[in-house]
Amino acid sequence: MSLQNKRVKYDARLIKDSTNRTGNTDENELQHYTGSRYFVDDIDDINDDINDDINFVWKYFKKGEDSNSATCYVIKEDGEECGHYYNNGSTTSNLIHHLATKHKIYKPGSAEEAKHLKEQPQLDIRVAIKKRKPKSETEYKQIRQNVTEFIIDDNQPFYVLQSKSFRKLILSLDEHFEIPCDKSIKLMIGEAFEWSQDQLLELLKVDCIAASITTDFWTSKARHGYIGVTCSWISHDWTLRESLLALQRVKYPHTGEVIKELLDKIFSDWKVTSKLLTMTTDNGSNIKKAGRLMERSISRLPCTVHTLQLTVGKGLNLNSTFYAWERLIELKRAIKFLPGQLKSDLNKDAQKDGEKLEKIMLSDDEWKLIEDLLNLLSIFEDVTRLLSGAKYCTISLMYPAIAALISSVKPGTQPSSNFELDFQDNLTENLSDHFDEEITILDSAEVTIADDENEVEIEVVDLTAITGRCRKKIDITEPIQTKDIVSNIRKLFYNSMFSYWKDIHKVGMLACLLDPRFKKLRFVKQSVRHEAIGELRDLYEVVQNDYNISDDTNQMIPSAEHINPTEHHSNRVQKSILDMIYASPNPADSSEEIDKYLKINEKCKETNPLEWWKLHEKRFPTLATIARKYLGIRAISVPSERLFSDVGNNITNKRINLDPNLVEQMLFLKRNINVMGSIFSPIYPNTNTNTDNLLPPANIVILEAGGNPNNNDDIAKACDQYFTDLNLNDDESINICYDKAIF
Repeated sequence: MSLQNKRVKYDARLIKDSTNRTGNTDENELQHYTGSRYFVDDIDDINDDINDDINFVWKYFKKGEDSNSATCYVIKEDGEECGHYYNNGSTTSNLIHHLATKHKIYKPGSAEEAKHLKEQPQLDIRVAIKKRKPKSETEYKQIRQNVTEFIIDDNQPFYVLQSKSFRKLILSLDEHFEIPCDKSIKLMIGEAFEWSQDQLLELLKVDCIAASITTDFWTSKARHGYIGVTCSWISHDWTLRESLLALQRVKYPHTGEVIKELLDKIFSDWKVTSKLLTMTTDNGSNIKKAGRLMERSISRLPCTVHTLQLTVGKGLNLNSTFYAWERLIELKRAIKFLPGQLKSDLNKDAQKDGEKLEKIMLSDDEWKLIEDLLNLLSIFEDVTRLLSGAKYCTISLMYPAIAALISSVKPGTQPSSNFELDFQDNLTENLSDHFDEEITILDSAEVTIADDENEVEIEVVDLTAITGRCRKKIDITEPIQTKDIVSNIRKLFYNSMFSYWKDIHKVGMLACLLDPRFKKLRFVKQSVRHEAIGELRDLYEVVQNDYNISDDTNQMIPSAEHINPTEHHSNRVQKSILDMIYASPNPADSSEEIDKYLKINEKCKETNPLEWWKLHEKRFPTLATIARKYLGIRAISVPSERLFSDVGNNITNKRINLDPNLVEQMLFLKRNINVMGSIFSPIYPNTNTNTDNLLPPANIVILEAGGNPNNNDDIAKACDQYFTDLNLNDDESINICYDKAIF
């Protein structure tokens, strides 16, 4: 009721009271009120209005013992009771004013409430409805899935569910949500694992025509051995995909036979045995033996990065010192400045520290040696980073990168501190001879091949012997010839590179041919190039027969019986049938398609081979199929290395006895969520209800229902009627409407 209406009722009551007391009434005044549309002549209605005020006030105040005082017991934001006291003589108007000004509580129907509602922003229809009651079970299921995904994706321990701060956060978002226990989360992980396995199996069936595998071993702190197997392939839309197939605990012994049987079972379970081309692994003797046992079904490809590490690590024993040296050079000025600063300090202890530091300080020759070695090793670092990419093809980069690396470390050349793989015209020399020339053992090192494991053994260069220094400072009258030291190390690298890459893997060379940037094969001699092209022609015939590509391509050419004459004549703007036929891609034979491809001039080193083949797939259909098979191969086993980095984050010292099956499930879900989009089965079932064009803006819905868009009750009533009109009676369909509505 408005204030004006209330005041009129109050005045009318005074008039009636005055009449009752004196028996005389001012006729003009009475006529004014009785003629007003606000006048209420029913005394019961007036009493009801007064009672409304009283009932409203005493919801928030409690009377004193004398029944003439009142105390406010509204709970404030800080959790304390208001406690404001009103003594004798206070009216309900004072109490109503207190509620409105101090607590923003207004009497229903009052002008103050209307003004307050008008100032409030319009409520989102979803917020208004959801405020009425707790969320549906479907929505709470979605929240539980989100909590599970949070634990999986962020490597969170299960005890986070019992954390006070975590529970406080969740309950502040929805006080009705019941936080699941760790057993419930583990059950959800198991269900998600089973569903995701089925989804990935179907994806591999329909989207993968050929795949490559990477595998590696890892030992936990509890001395449990794990094997990881990842799979990569190129999808139909020319996207490089990668998934985790297995992460299984392997009991000792980890022999080549055991690994072979385990891998065969994994490939069989995933039904990819016939699709596998290569298996990229490190140079461990057991995994190499397993590769030899499986060579009839799959070709083993040594990890390029591991081989580079062997080249550098066995020659200098510098596996992890590159970054330390790099940081040391960055701090060179500060380190050289520190002893002098300490010696000039007035504090005697500082002076002593300065003298001690000066005795172990590196000489200028030693600084120069570190800088030169760092400059040389940076080339290996750049190649390692280049081949460690996860979102682009790496197999086609392998041989061009190795060729450029050999050219950079060749004795007599100056290494560049900013190494770049110049793909075509910028190679400073023809590297044709590098892969086939006879290996000449230089004086600086001894390189031998062991027959049993085919392992390269390189004599380690002892820098302390060369420099004449060890940990203890030794006075040297003559400066160190750093140039000679670096030259000897370059010779060592140069010879060991040939030892490791003396044999060319045909898979890597085919990948180079199928990469538009490297198809000229300028980094190998002419005979190797011709041999690779011959391999491609043989493979072309096999693929064309296996995939029946010519027939599939011909189906894209419209025939007369598939053309609707009515449609053709009704639209004269369309091209003629002849134009359509000539515009369709015609399959070429082996020599034509390959020759046309090789003649295309691609000079841009930034070309993405997958994007290139996506654009030229119809022009070279058979070659495109071969490219999908070979460009997805990994040149390195880094995907497996990254996998075990995640495993190490899960199996920490506090979770050392975590169930291996649970570890596999969690890592499987985490590593495959990107390729599958979701690790949980859909919550909302498919519905045939088409609401795309039926949902007007929320405020229109409410106004058409005769309600106020700012009133919660009106919003709720309008929406109930709205969903009834759309024949939506279940929570799932209503949630779908929420997603599609315009708010």
